[in-house]
Amino acid sequence: MKKVIIAVLLIIIAGTSVFYIFICNYNTKIAKTLELTLLNCPLPEETELIDSANVAGKVFGNGNGMQWFGMILVKSDLNENELFEWYGDQLNLDENTELEVLKQDNPAMFKDVDTDKLYIFDDFKEYEDYCFQVRIFKNSVSGLEESFLEKLLNLDFRAH
Repeated sequence: MKKVIIAVLLIIIAGTSVFYIFICNYNTKIAKTLELTLLNCPLPEETELIDSANVAGKVFGNGNGMQWFGMILVKSDLNENELFEWYGDQLNLDENTELEVLKQDNPAMFKDVDTDKLYIFDDFKEYEDYCFQVRIFKNSVSGLEESFLEKLLNLDFRAH
């Protein structure tokens, strides 16, 4: 009887671990897909790709919920509005995916408010004029999920 209880506990622990690893990997895959979406998009003329990155976790805002980011760093003679229009026209984004273009004057993509961790672009060693961060992202707010899968994805510890 004791062996059966131990076996059941081990199965529960192993199942929970595998389930959690699946959730984390799936969230990371969503962020990587957003990054690849940007990387597969043609660059405007006279624009150079410098670096790319992706992040899955709670990065901005209050409360719980997952956020997925795909980002590229580009050097361009275009301004933010022109780049926003270009990528807005090129990317076929769904209603749950947002696009932002930001002037980039340092290597930090953004700073995690809770941990003070800076997410850094690796190839952005020094300040360069006319660099912009182009990012697409999705948000999922815990408690306002639209599907069961979204509820599961918010179980990721990075969402809190």
